[in-house]
Amino acid sequence: MEQTVYQENGAIEEKIIHEYHNQKPTKMSFYDQSNTLTFYTLFEYTTNGLLTKVKNYSNIGNPLGETTVSYDNLSRISSVIKIYTASPGNPEITRFTYNTNNTITSSYDPEGNGSTKTFELNSNGIIDKEFVNGNLVTSVTYNNLKPLTKTSYSSTYTYSYNTSGRHPNTIASVFGSYLPNVVLFNNSLSDAADQLTNELISEISNPNETRHSSYTLNSEGFPLTKTTHRNNILSYTYTYTYQ
Repeated sequence: MEQTVYQENGAIEEKIIHEYHNQKPTKMSFYDQSNTLTFYTLFEYTTNGLLTKVKNYSNIGNPLGETTVSYDNLSRISSVIKIYTASPGNPEITRFTYNTNNTITSSYDPEGNGSTKTFELNSNGIIDKEFVNGNLVTSVTYNNLKPLTKTSYSSTYTYSYNTSGRHPNTIASVFGSYLPNVVLFNNSLSDAADQLTNELISEISNPNETRHSSYTLNSEGFPLTKTTHRNNILSYTYTYTYQ
């Protein structure tokens, strides 16, 4: 898949090439406005197909940092550790505790500065609330796996969907069948709320911003192209290829 990111003046800001194997990402290559490689990312998986490492490299192959994902014996994420080459002695560590009251506690330790948050699961086993210091900061209403609304801090977003078409897989699938994993990897419900569904999002809007996406589809209903405008200004284009 090729993704192009545009500046507000219409100039290309960045181009990203996504490579896949067995419908899982294996490499992302990032190019600047001059189409020069700036850095790339490699993805590694366990023998069971769970994402276990994300490694970043400079354009000449020097390591920049890596993220290691660990799982418990139920294939739930137990920790996410980020180590940066520039400061290897200061890893960012997030650990997760699975509680008996249908919540998951996240303990985040960036360079020794600890913080915690709590994620709450709905009756379908999906994280739909995030609390920080006991305060609700993000909540999502779902129709099965589709977010309908998301309220994060003071902003509420509304989702609309194409009446046809779907992605062949979801972003969350790299973390296995335990649905909360994608939110835990991001340590953020707001960032990951729309990564459970494979349906095609046509619009995300709040009072200040509207992001509208249009698609062309192949005969199987999978997207061939996606074009996204933010407040009627071109923001992204995607071109998809399938093996």
